Amino acid sequence: AAWVGTGQLSDDAIWFELSDNIFPTDFLGYETDTSEAQLQKLVKDEVEVASAKAGDKVQLIFNQTPFYAESGGQLGDQGYAQASDCLIQINDTKKFAGLFIHSGLVSTGSVEEGDSLSLFVDVARKNRIKANHSATHLLHEALRQLLGDHVAQRGSLNADDRLRFDFSHSSLLTNEEIHSI
Repeated sequence: AAWVGTGQLSDDAIWFELSDNIFPTDFLGYETDTSEAQLQKLVKDEVEVASAKAGDKVQLIFNQTPFYAESGGQLGDQGYAQASDCLIQINDTKKFAGLFIHSGLVSTGSVEEGDSLSLFVDVARKNRIKANHSATHLLHEALRQLLGDHVAQRGSLNADDRLRFDFSHSSLLTNEEIHSI
């Protein structure tokens, strides 16, 4: 009775509104880890703003991006956005209604809606995440070979420093099974 929810729906209200007014983000991340992009929308404290300055925590929506958005247990990309007088550290990327939302901190300078910026994905981190994503597929196959075809994935986390693989099985694993896996 005391549970009031996560607040996610109220946080999403701004994205519903914005998704009605701009085109979806064009994802370039399968071809490149860098790109030029135009800043379509800038959000600060859940409110659309025209500009932001050094020290501001912001969320940015570009017309296109090489940043992979969190999906299927795989964390979103990190990296940075840069213009001649501005540097923005991108700490997370999520997707909502076709919009890639880049969360970050303006490190230096200022940025305005409509600005052109260069986007750079942290490739070393991305490669570690990709390796853990591949490892979840290998783990799933090992589980199916050892325990049977009934083993089904029920969730996962693919981060740069670890993976988590949730699965269903009819009994607890023995120490021998864990060692074999």
